[in-house]
Amino acid sequence: MVQRIAIVATVSLTLFANPLSESLKKDLQTFSHIADISKENEFFQPHIVSIYRGYELEKLGVQTLQDALWLVPGVDIYSNNLGAIYPVFRGSNPITFGQTKLFIDGVLVNNLFGDHYTQYMQMPIELIKRIEVVRGPGSKSEGVNAYAGSIYITTYAENFGEFECNKVFVKRGSQLFRGGGFYTNHHLGELKLYTEFYYQQDDKSVYSGPDMLYTGYLGEVNKPLAKAGEAPLWLKNYSFAMTMSLGGFKLQVRDNRYKHGMGFGVSYLLPPKNDYYLMPNRYMEMSYQKDLAKVWHLELKSGVRHDSLSMDTHYAPAGLVVPSPFDPDRIVVYKEGMYGFFQAKQSTIYAKAYLGYKGWSRHEVVFGARGSKERTYGVTTITTDKTGQSGQLVDYSESFPFLDPKAKRVSSIFFLSDTFEYSRDLTFYYGINLERNTQSDYIFNPRFSMVYQIDTANIFKASYAKSQRNPSWQELFTINNITKVGNPHLRPERVHALEASFIHRFGADDFVQASIFFLRNKNLIDNINLEHKYLNRKDQNLYGFELELSKMVDAYTKLYANYSFVDGRNSCGTPLANIAKHMAKGYLLRQLTPNLSVSLLARYVGDKHRFSFDTRKPLRGYTTCDLGLSYAFDNGLHLRFSAKNIFDATIKYPSPPYTYIEDYSAMKGRAFIFSMVWGL
Repeated sequence: MVQRIAIVATVSLTLFANPLSESLKKDLQTFSHIADISKENEFFQPHIVSIYRGYELEKLGVQTLQDALWLVPGVDIYSNNLGAIYPVFRGSNPITFGQTKLFIDGVLVNNLFGDHYTQYMQMPIELIKRIEVVRGPGSKSEGVNAYAGSIYITTYAENFGEFECNKVFVKRGSQLFRGGGFYTNHHLGELKLYTEFYYQQDDKSVYSGPDMLYTGYLGEVNKPLAKAGEAPLWLKNYSFAMTMSLGGFKLQVRDNRYKHGMGFGVSYLLPPKNDYYLMPNRYMEMSYQKDLAKVWHLELKSGVRHDSLSMDTHYAPAGLVVPSPFDPDRIVVYKEGMYGFFQAKQSTIYAKAYLGYKGWSRHEVVFGARGSKERTYGVTTITTDKTGQSGQLVDYSESFPFLDPKAKRVSSIFFLSDTFEYSRDLTFYYGINLERNTQSDYIFNPRFSMVYQIDTANIFKASYAKSQRNPSWQELFTINNITKVGNPHLRPERVHALEASFIHRFGADDFVQASIFFLRNKNLIDNINLEHKYLNRKDQNLYGFELELSKMVDAYTKLYANYSFVDGRNSCGTPLANIAKHMAKGYLLRQLTPNLSVSLLARYVGDKHRFSFDTRKPLRGYTTCDLGLSYAFDNGLHLRFSAKNIFDATIKYPSPPYTYIEDYSAMKGRAFIFSMVWGL
């Protein structure tokens, strides 16, 4: 430990060692100017917001959206049994997806099956211009109920002329990682065309196990079949996007294909290396906006999104002994194990109408509606003969599907809000969302916020909000599965939130922010029960605070740091499980010469306690440190090197009780990535 501290201290001193240029200062001035143009100033938004600039993240050695979210106060990263990665905000129900929403250039991209966006967590940072993270319920996008937080990615489709350029990048790294991509901007008169593409793949695996059979959950007779070994977490991912705008019209198209190793197994049983799941996400959105008579602003949107989940896997070992799915009183021995190909195809069609009015003195009123129709239009279930009479494959798509093939949901949301500038220093924001869908009656979600500028350097915010998380397709409509049992009668999760924040500004981009929050979560959904059925179970109360500092130490060195604390209890009075009470994150970015910068990035995530009935010891916390080097040539070429987890910390994500007793391993040791980026 002493050696580690010494190394960190040495690196930190090196960051301050040499005469420096004005490069970093100019970069930050550019970021500030872009923010002014785009009217994105987090200090005056009626939300608790953190904003990260893509170019600065590149210098830090941040590679993906996942890496960037690891910096956000109160945000932790988790994984499920498939190795699907998702962020958890402030400890809100960490064992389920859908707590947060992801928007890319204003388009909601959460998939339908799990209501998550794992397929975008590896989006290269080179294609991201800005990331805005709203912590807490509510949403910047009218007509969408975010439960615990929302993430807004802005790509370089947002064009500000002199500040933009085309870009090409290639990468190589540990575990056979390779990737590359580009974006281009073209202007043909009033027509603007943005295109984007990236491809990446690796051969990642982590040693894991023993798997669920070791716990005896499927009987002592199967315990000898438990396995330990390499869990396949490899990735093959490509994405193409296009944005075309002319006047007030805009067309956005994206096709993301995400193929991933089966991780820790669809049935919590360690799978072979080549088993995989595939999650393509495709959407097309058309929008039109126009200012009318100087006081009205009209915006219309409509779009279609297609999601699917395909799994090709050997999900049970040879010799497994279990009750027959058709006759629980009869025992079946699967001599050759079980193989399955599962696929569910879903579509979402939506439309939104938005009208803003500025004709009243000091008021800006917005009202509108959003409607959507979600449905499953194809389910395939092909598995080894479930009767155990042969090892042949049988098509159970109609007789024994894994998902309800007739699943559908129709939703409508009506929204109204008003931003009232009471005085030059005091602004109120208040509004409502009224939502109804096939599974629930109308739910009323109000929001009230106040932003008070005490003086030019000090700002105070306070808010109250109600919001909801609708159950995902997996929670509602999974059938014929002994490890996940869907429940079409689930009610939405509800949250009541009180938040307050104080910001002190040292300068244009320097600030310290202190936030406190209290969350009352109701109707929480999980399947931690003997039947593995998704149920609305316990309520919980969460409370905590977050501290965030961003400061230019001198003209060439930037310091960013944050600390977050969260605690609470459920309705039975027991402490909350699977959340880290303490987290701390930060970085130093130093410009050593006009062309060379170096960075040190560190994260601490504290211990996580278990459920009261889980006999395992608390999951130990971890500390990671990353180093980054960036060199910029005068011709626009950038060379970047990143060393991840330089102290080889053990990182694990919590697994459900009675599955993997040693949890889910996150990564295999240190990792190194080298990037070449050309700005054309």
